[in-house]
Amino acid sequence: MTPFGAVCRQLREIHCVSMRTQAVAISVSPSYLSALERGVRGTPSNRIIMSIAKYYSLSAEKYQELRRAAEESTPNFTLPKGSHPKVYRIARLITQRADNLSEKEIKLLEDVLIDERAMGGI
Repeated sequence: MTPFGAVCRQLREIHCVSMRTQAVAISVSPSYLSALERGVRGTPSNRIIMSIAKYYSLSAEKYQELRRAAEESTPNFTLPKGSHPKVYRIARLITQRADNLSEKEIKLLEDVLIDERAMGGI
């Protein structure tokens, strides 16, 4: 499940809304909404994001959280031109081994990549 899928599911569960009910409300099919949640359909359009935000009357903060989750769910990305060769290697290794990483390993990678203090210490 993608970050966007997790946020969508959480919203549905908090508001006790079925996938079918939400899908109808935002004018998509239940199968499409399910595929979005599971990460099978890639990144949702701005229209879908806005429709979900409106349906749940999300605050500005929750709306930004939903948008951020959608951005983080992009299945493909491009490394910046001129990236160090080792950056390509690291990205490839993560892609190849993503399904086999433990929660602990994922947390470790995330902590190193997010923590600015750790980045300065590398």
